[in-house]
Amino acid sequence: MNKLIENLVSQIFYLLDCCFNNTEVEKIGIPEGLELKGVTDLEINTIQRKIQSWSVGTKYLEFKVTCQAGLYIRLNKSYFDFEAESLTINSPEAFSFYHRKRKPGRQHAKMTLICNLISKGLGDKIQQHINAIPINNVLQKVTDGTYRASQSIIPTLKKFIPTYESIMTLENPYTVNTRVQLINNQFRSMFDIPVNHIRGAELIAFMRGFERKRTAVEEQENASRYIVEESTLKGYIGGIRGLLKRASTYGSHPFELCESLYCKALEFDIDNESDRYLTVDEIEHLIKCLAERDKTNFKKRNNSKFSDYLTPLILLCLSTGLRPKYALKLKWSHVDFQINHLIIKGDQGKNKSDKISDLTYDATLVLKEWKKHIIHKKSKNNWVFPSPQDPHKHLTSYKTTFTTFRKKYKLEWFVMYDMRHTFATFFTSAYQNIHTTQDALHHACRSSTKRYDRHLISDRKEGTAAFAKKLPSLAPVLQH
Repeated sequence: MNKLIENLVSQIFYLLDCCFNNTEVEKIGIPEGLELKGVTDLEINTIQRKIQSWSVGTKYLEFKVTCQAGLYIRLNKSYFDFEAESLTINSPEAFSFYHRKRKPGRQHAKMTLICNLISKGLGDKIQQHINAIPINNVLQKVTDGTYRASQSIIPTLKKFIPTYESIMTLENPYTVNTRVQLINNQFRSMFDIPVNHIRGAELIAFMRGFERKRTAVEEQENASRYIVEESTLKGYIGGIRGLLKRASTYGSHPFELCESLYCKALEFDIDNESDRYLTVDEIEHLIKCLAERDKTNFKKRNNSKFSDYLTPLILLCLSTGLRPKYALKLKWSHVDFQINHLIIKGDQGKNKSDKISDLTYDATLVLKEWKKHIIHKKSKNNWVFPSPQDPHKHLTSYKTTFTTFRKKYKLEWFVMYDMRHTFATFFTSAYQNIHTTQDALHHACRSSTKRYDRHLISDRKEGTAAFAKKLPSLAPVLQH
């Protein structure tokens, strides 16, 4: 795909140069593999007039890529320099790549922007977008009429799960197992229902299976009527909705999603005010427990005060608010001790691009001490947290060590993600800027950070006082 796109872009440049530099007309023609929108007559003069009129008239010039279904290349004249000696572009937006697809229930196809011109990985990005929209290529090769007829039948939930797994592997390989496992564990009662027949009524019935009988006092206190947290139940409903949404746009059997899947009865009022974070006393107690653990398990040959990865991992997450998954994938080359920051590499998970986290002075000392540990001499791949079993790979699970630590020191209430909430809480309280908190947590959406607003000190009284000084005195109306 990379070579194909590069070749097409270079051919388009050559075509434009020919049209604007008075090249011999015999050399002008639509490149193979492309069609020029609005040109049915392939006469050389017609093509040249179309392209030259684009430079002074309509904003876009559009090519259809004939060898890749639904792919279009759109040229924006605003980003072309026609005055220079040779045709040049001054922005990646000069070339835009679109995918055209008709969604279920729509009369017309919709153009979706994939990306603009980029120097690396352009073809891969385009291919990834196209692959994420399931196309039954097998049907193009198989001529068996019976097979085709069977493919047109909308599958049951159970039969669609393998397809859903393939789709999610392309979208986000890090969460695919969790999503598929959720469907398998929670929605077996719907396995035999065709995916287009799962409606709001089925989901409401599913929710009722989690209801419990409340006492009169609990009803007055508006206690939850479910045996699980409402946030957990919301995750279940969101999981099945995600599957049904992708099933509705699947290439071989599209259908219209039922509006009842989003009815009011399936809405949840989640209390984000109760996010768990550690108090100062709890943090001090945790640090003492970690220090005692390392002192008890101290071995001189380790060359470090830390017995293993647990203490530096917990303290790093507390000091930076890092998600544990990204902390485990850090390399020492991502840590800059001179300017005290580390780079979190982007992937297909929460962080789509590289992010920066700053390190406190204490966090820097913890990492430097951890780097002395003998395990890093065995690790050739520069991991900050190498796997004890295979130092050439990074640590992927801390569950056993973490659980043992919690039980031994009676910290059953403590979970690793508490560190992220604790960081956000203290960071917001200290700096009093929710936008900076959003940046520190690498939240893509402001709504994700909104839960920490309650830690901002209200300046309403100061504002009222300043406002009062601007107004004329109200005293005259009080005097007689």
